[in-house]
Amino acid sequence: MPQIHQQLQERNLCISECSVSNLLNRYDELLAIKLSQCEHLQARLAQQQRV
Repeated sequence: MPQIHQQLQERNLCISECSVSNLLNRYDELLAIKLSQCEHLQARLAQQQRV
């Protein structure tokens, strides 16, 4: 998280490290929900063995 926070600050975006962490956690949750609903994406990611 610190690297992402630093990159955002370098782009003149004012956001706390905690907010960055919260947003990334929310993104992970939404991605997990979406992937659980899409069989073709599940099959594709299974072949890659990673997200």
